[in-house]
Amino acid sequence: MKSITSILLLFAISVCHSAMAQETSSTSPRIENYPKGELDLKITSFGEKDPITVGKIAADGTIHFSWPEIDLEEMKENKYYERSISSLLKGKSCKDNAVITNEQAKLVETKIVNIIKYDRLVGCIIPSTQKGQEHNDRQLGSTLYWVYSDSETSVQATCSAKMEWEDLYSFDETTAYDLTFKKGWNMVSNTLSAVEEYDNEGRKNSLPKTITIQTIEQIPSDMHWFFKYWANDELLDLE
Repeated sequence: MKSITSILLLFAISVCHSAMAQETSSTSPRIENYPKGELDLKITSFGEKDPITVGKIAADGTIHFSWPEIDLEEMKENKYYERSISSLLKGKSCKDNAVITNEQAKLVETKIVNIIKYDRLVGCIIPSTQKGQEHNDRQLGSTLYWVYSDSETSVQATCSAKMEWEDLYSFDETTAYDLTFKKGWNMVSNTLSAVEEYDNEGRKNSLPKTITIQTIEQIPSDMHWFFKYWANDELLDLE
């Protein structure tokens, strides 16, 4: 009897630790030094006329995502940007060498999450590991975007393209894809891990060299959230 009790106790402790770890790993993202109060987050990936609410920003800057269920068949009147999984890949040679499990899946990308105040578009949020700036895809680091899929599908591919210009640079740009989409919403990380530096008349420049695009389950802990706000609040309050 004691041995059974001990096993049950160990199981309970294990479950508790697992729950704590999951809670820690899924901590809500937060905008540092956020000044604007509670605001809604919406996307227009499925149509400009009827933006879809996907969450909110709390008064303390915490971002609470709430991705809704979507039925693409009910959205035929909207102008949404439906894509196939092969269209996510760069170039025909890349598509020819890719391993795809379901080419018929319908995908919709969401790369911009808008900020709404008084039913007006006032800004957007931009995730990036590059702290303190809007994400620059020519600098080392990662950004996130979201993909809705109407069915399960996946693609694995490693694609290479020759990049050259006169005598300034000549190198292979490599992009690795490891995408597994479930039905519903999926999070994608786009990471630039190496750049090709070159000199142009004394000016230092760089180009993307090694890129990894993959689905992930949790928002990385080193992700920062750039708050891009362009509205004049005084004019909004008067309207």
